[in-house]
Amino acid sequence: MTEKLNVVESNLAASSKKQEHIEKNIKKQNLKVFHLLVDDDKHETQTETETKIIDAVNNQLVLSEDENSFDFAYRLPGKSVQRPVLIKCTYMKTRERILSAFRAKRKAGAELTFRVGEDLPEYVMKSRSKLYAFFKECIDQGKNAFFRSDQLVVDGVKYIYDDTTKQPIAVNDNDI
Repeated sequence: MTEKLNVVESNLAASSKKQEHIEKNIKKQNLKVFHLLVDDDKHETQTETETKIIDAVNNQLVLSEDENSFDFAYRLPGKSVQRPVLIKCTYMKTRERILSAFRAKRKAGAELTFRVGEDLPEYVMKSRSKLYAFFKECIDQGKNAFFRSDQLVVDGVKYIYDDTTKQPIAVNDNDI
């Protein structure tokens, strides 16, 4: 019985890893736009949402219309009036261009009325939120720090959040 349980557990773990990989690949070309204003009418159509995204990207990020092509954009479900907008970009280059332009404007201190972020799987978002305080601390110390998937890379060293010790720990590629 123990042997069968071990086989089932290993199959479940492999299946979970495969599911995470599939979800990450599906969301790879997506962006989320936060704080995009909604008119008083709460029944905004998808076409109106797409038009607002195009206007915001063209005017505030100064990208031309051919540089921001996307398959669709729609508001995600939720109770808030300012629901985020999910954009499915046509090409990865388009996604990177929009994200890079947003980050450059924000770094330059430009006044933007919206925020652009990656569409990440839930496990990646949870991991990043736990590592954020350490990330901020590293940036304040002048270290080169950035997120890669659910890991934080600081000066070439990868960190993950350990739930048992409640702190970031350095890992090797073999540990993951």
